[in-house]
Amino acid sequence: MLGDEFRRKVADLLHANYDNVREEVHFQGKNADISFTMPVPPRSNYTVAVECKDWDSPLTSSDLQKICWEYDAALKSREIDLLWIIAPRNIGAMPRETIEAYRPQIEFMSFSEFEQLILIDFKPYLQALRSDFESDIVSQYYIHARTTDGKKLHEDVILPWSSDEGAPSIAIIAGYGMGKTSYARFLAHYLSIAALNNYDSRIPIYLQLGNLTQHQSLRTLINTLFSDEFRLRGYNYHLFDQLNKAGRFLLICDGFDEMKHAMKPRDIVENFRDIGKLRYPKTKLLLLGRPNPFQTEEDVAVIRGERLIKGSFHTDPEREKYDQITLDFFSEGELHRYFQGFLTAYVQRNANKYKNPEKFLSERLAELSRIPVDDMVRRPVHAKMLGDLSIVETQPLESYNEYELYKNFILKTIERESEKSARKAIPENIRLEFMLKVAWWLWTVKKQNLFSPDELPKELNDFVVDNCDDQGDVQSAVREFITGSIIENRGPLLLGSKKGVFFYFPHRSYLEFLVAEYLCSDLSTRQDIAAVGELMNAEIAKFINLRKDITAIDQLLEKMHGLRAQFSPIILDVVKRSTLVPDIGSSDTRFDAGDWWRFGAWLEKYLTSDNPDPVELRDILNRRSLKLSREHHAVLLCVLAIFSYKLRNWPSFLCYLIMSRLGTDSESTDLVPVRLGSDSRTFDLYSSLFGRVFSYDAVSLGLWINLDMVLSRVRSQLSDEIGMLKPTDASSERQKVDVSTVLNLADSVAERREIQRLIDSFKPKNKRTPQPKRR
Repeated sequence: MLGDEFRRKVADLLHANYDNVREEVHFQGKNADISFTMPVPPRSNYTVAVECKDWDSPLTSSDLQKICWEYDAALKSREIDLLWIIAPRNIGAMPRETIEAYRPQIEFMSFSEFEQLILIDFKPYLQALRSDFESDIVSQYYIHARTTDGKKLHEDVILPWSSDEGAPSIAIIAGYGMGKTSYARFLAHYLSIAALNNYDSRIPIYLQLGNLTQHQSLRTLINTLFSDEFRLRGYNYHLFDQLNKAGRFLLICDGFDEMKHAMKPRDIVENFRDIGKLRYPKTKLLLLGRPNPFQTEEDVAVIRGERLIKGSFHTDPEREKYDQITLDFFSEGELHRYFQGFLTAYVQRNANKYKNPEKFLSERLAELSRIPVDDMVRRPVHAKMLGDLSIVETQPLESYNEYELYKNFILKTIERESEKSARKAIPENIRLEFMLKVAWWLWTVKKQNLFSPDELPKELNDFVVDNCDDQGDVQSAVREFITGSIIENRGPLLLGSKKGVFFYFPHRSYLEFLVAEYLCSDLSTRQDIAAVGELMNAEIAKFINLRKDITAIDQLLEKMHGLRAQFSPIILDVVKRSTLVPDIGSSDTRFDAGDWWRFGAWLEKYLTSDNPDPVELRDILNRRSLKLSREHHAVLLCVLAIFSYKLRNWPSFLCYLIMSRLGTDSESTDLVPVRLGSDSRTFDLYSSLFGRVFSYDAVSLGLWINLDMVLSRVRSQLSDEIGMLKPTDASSERQKVDVSTVLNLADSVAERREIQRLIDSFKPKNKRTPQPKRR
């Protein structure tokens, strides 16, 4: 049985290259295992007999002499022209001398020598794979990938798998920029060296599936690679297929998510069926790509080797099941090694560009070590982008603020995706707009960083269909836009579940950055801005504040005019940078009835200045030129409450006195826009002022707060702080402050004098009645 299998293996390879291949052919005096016809230029044909010896030990001299004697009559009668003796194992020196006596009519070849003689010469291709990686600077600082379960991808996973004949194919599933292509190139380089040194080693075949957009099938891609690009001697696809069937290759298929623009579900099935044509029992197939194309349970079933039948999934023998491997981010140590290797390699290669290369390298590495390490920087592609920024000698990394780094990362990622053949059909600005709209929808409507494609609103579906070549197919258009973005697949492919596929932005900070960009773009409307007070957080505000373009903040403030949204210190901190907000001392400042956001920002400028003074603020607010309405008074109350963490050098009762002058007699129940933040610097104050009115959960979400309720609560709480009043019911909250009690709380004569001075400054200054002169 083993001999028959070896004979069929040899015959299959001969079939791929020669005509008239037959098995078990009788010649004079002997039954040959195989015979075939070999063309000999210019017009002759030789009949070649093949004797296959699949023995456990190498052939000896006597074994060879016996075979030669058995075929002697057929050779002398010219019934056959040549005899090839083929065995799995090579022969020693003495048997080699024995066969030399019978040459050239009789040849001995090991199976490897037989392949090299009649088959494809892969040597130029292997040399190209080796030099491609070695000539790239990345080879000097390449960091080996790790799997999410802590294993070394190359040493612990791929190498053992490559030598395990019965192991199933592997699919490395990882998001953008996780080092999939870098590893594919490294593996091709590693295996090419082994194959060049030992012909029995598997030959790496590195296929970039993104190039399939230019070809009809994998077969045409392979033909183009070996016939046109490398022009390998002896190549034909049938022979390639026979070698693949014999287990001579390790196929590296990189970028299955790039195989076609705007893939439909049937395209995924067809693509995997096309890949499956390369798979034989002895084939080693490694697939690499992003999980994004798998958006439905049926999509995921393809890679699990299953099919949906009557509502449930069943194993499909016609589909290949892949072992799925996921990749981890750089560890902190790996990240610093990456920067060390990257900068060292670049500076050494381009030393003439630097005044003092060694000093620059030392200082820049120290600068990189101070950058906070988080998941964003630990993603290999972002580490590369940060490294690219760091090589510019005249631009210190500190000059790039966090906003600029995020913007660079996202735009570079989109640019990188757009360079791929399958992604070129959609412009980069359209891809960015899609991400902005998805981020805004997630933040304001879905309110979580997780969604399934069928949850996308109609407006987003219409947008992707209108901007995708494959118009009319929503699912394919959405698939294309998601695949070409920084949005990633979270399951069930990666979670092992079969109950739905979900997507998310790989880091919350991406979502916050894109929300900030959306607010500052022309995409945002007044209706969008109305939700800002409730939904903006400190991180979104930070990204807006770090923008160097103040025009965007001016446009944001203009859209906010007259909007009744929840007041937030975070919003005020953003819009105070607008050129539309005057300085606190401007004498010609005016505010119209709907200008409370600008007024709040104007007031916040003062309260967050170095030395805010209550008396000065009182005098400014008393200017008739300001034309403050009752709404502005309400805003003042809210801003004072919100920013009172800055007023700790003001006695608490002064805040009370300022507030009591503005709205004491108001009986209105209008809702005033106030947002009570839960950040560490202000929550203690908010919880003490409003904790007995609103629960923590309600406060942290932000509320529309009734003016009278706020006013009475602030009064009572400030009174409690200095021991003046302990209200027990609603009516007691309207009681007046006993100033003498306040003065008695002073710890020193100096403090008593200061309190008295400040109290006096708030008393109305009555004109003195002139006294009649005494006679």
